[in-house]
Amino acid sequence: MNFFLDQEWQVFLQEEFAKPYFNNLVRFVTKEYENEQVFPPASLVYQAFNLCALAQCKVVILGQD
Repeated sequence: MNFFLDQEWQVFLQEEFAKPYFNNLVRFVTKEYENEQVFPPASLVYQAFNLCALAQCKVVILGQD
């Protein structure tokens, strides 16, 4: 699964992306995209980060509906 994430954010998050839990999560989400109808489209998963430059970001609040 290809996530489209701004280079600046990729560098900032690379340590987190390398952790085992994240790799497991990506495998799970990839499988879900292959077998189920999932929103948002994969190309928009990190859209919020792409719309806000890292230098302009003060806080990121993550949540789940």
